[in-house]
Amino acid sequence: MMENNRTPPEVREYVQNHREDLAYILKHGTDETVRGLALAVLLRGGDERDREEIKREIDRLSNEEQD
Repeated sequence: MMENNRTPPEVREYVQNHREDLAYILKHGTDETVRGLALAVLLRGGDERDREEIKREIDRLSNEEQD
């Protein structure tokens, strides 16, 4: 997938510098708003592997809801 050239470089840089923190928040955060913000930042400034991580997390959450 091509990188969005309209994404501000600051957002891409933030993701590069805080990728692990954002992934942790996405997986383990208890505040839905903060998790949503982490998701948005990863989608906007991340790369293909970030999107794959998000997809796995969404799949995991969907499976938890079905159990």
